[in-house]
Amino acid sequence: MMPNLAIVIRTRNEERWIGHCLRMVFRQSHKDHEVVIVDNGSTDHTLSLARQFPVRIEAIDEFRPGRALNQGIRVTSGRFIVCLSAHCVPKDTDWLANLVRNLQDPTIAGVYGRQIPVAFSTDADKRDLLMTFGLDHRIQRKDALFHNANSLVRRSVWEEIPFDEDVTNIEDRVWAKAVLDAGHYIAYEPEAEVYHHHGIHQDRNIDRCRSVVKVLQGIESQQILNGIPEVYDPETLSVAALLPVRGQPEILGDTDLLAKCIESVAQTKYVRRTVPILEDPDLVDALASDSVTPILRPPELSTPEKTMMDVLRFGLEELESRGFIPDVVLYANYLYPFRPEGLLRTLVTQLLQTGLDTAVAATTENSGSLWVKTDGEFAQIGGGFDHEAEPLFRAVAGLGCATYPQYVRDGRLIGDRVELVPVTHPLHTLKVRDDFSRWVAEASLEMEPPGSVGTDLSSSISER
Repeated sequence: MMPNLAIVIRTRNEERWIGHCLRMVFRQSHKDHEVVIVDNGSTDHTLSLARQFPVRIEAIDEFRPGRALNQGIRVTSGRFIVCLSAHCVPKDTDWLANLVRNLQDPTIAGVYGRQIPVAFSTDADKRDLLMTFGLDHRIQRKDALFHNANSLVRRSVWEEIPFDEDVTNIEDRVWAKAVLDAGHYIAYEPEAEVYHHHGIHQDRNIDRCRSVVKVLQGIESQQILNGIPEVYDPETLSVAALLPVRGQPEILGDTDLLAKCIESVAQTKYVRRTVPILEDPDLVDALASDSVTPILRPPELSTPEKTMMDVLRFGLEELESRGFIPDVVLYANYLYPFRPEGLLRTLVTQLLQTGLDTAVAATTENSGSLWVKTDGEFAQIGGGFDHEAEPLFRAVAGLGCATYPQYVRDGRLIGDRVELVPVTHPLHTLKVRDDFSRWVAEASLEMEPPGSVGTDLSSSISER
């Protein structure tokens, strides 16, 4: 009589675990089963140890988790198929019986059991296992959580929906999603326990994490993977733009650069309050309006040892003391007269959508033109003059920087994790700082026609 159940175990250099695993497999109270080892080129004594047990060994050269399982299942005849990792050790002799009893319900296509850590598992793995695999039995009708380190599938369903042979990870979840979509159910059996020393996330393996997420992107709702809370909509937030000004504002010809900047910021979607931080008390009253809150900075903040960050921090704290608590702070230096329309809006949007700490305008530089001097010698930065080398980026915070108030209060503008928004037109990064730049800026302002670089976002911000 052919066995009613087959156990498929995938191996690669598992000599530390395969003996323990098979000893417990052959001690099970449920005896009607065969065991197939699908080995992916083990170079240690995995197979020598496995041959001490009544197992069938299959070899696979190019490993994919689903492909290995399918190959093992094809050489078996059982009505039910158990998938077990070679480094998972059943906790007791009823592990197999506890899995099998779930398939008495014909609506159940597969069942997976509980995974528990061993004493020497890392804290991260212990946390993940104990928080993922609970004590309540459940039937899953929508949730595609499934794990082939310790699972049982109905052969008739597998013949209808085999494991995906192309995905590099989570073939179990891909299968479960397809099974649920076909109208079957999944069961979780907490009394079918195995020890799994490295857990389900393999102790912070970042490469594996990226691979898993890549697969998830193909099977999960994009709304879930790329969703952002509704309250993150920039239109619902309070955004304050801080504009520090030293001395009298620059005027080029007929253009007051501070007034030009204030007008530009005021037209920027999402900005609720524009805050010039001024040294001239007469300007405070002149510029005040419902959306503009000028702040006079004290004389001690105009001394040479004080930095721009000192001024920004003072301006933010003064604004907050007046009852306006911003969710996001924009820093803009008014001496950039050709800031592209839409840049500040883009910075706020990128800050919120990326979940990073700061979004700042940047220019790109050919890496072959940049050098650093160390111990008296120059060394090239980046990829040299290779035209295919990745460019280097130079942040231009004065052109635009969106950040969170906590960093400004801490005395820094840039947080730990940064999104750079490249600006490509050279005129956009022109800062009025000396006679030559004043001459260039004034001439450009006189020649600037409607729709030119000063207002054309698409010509300024490169696609990333």
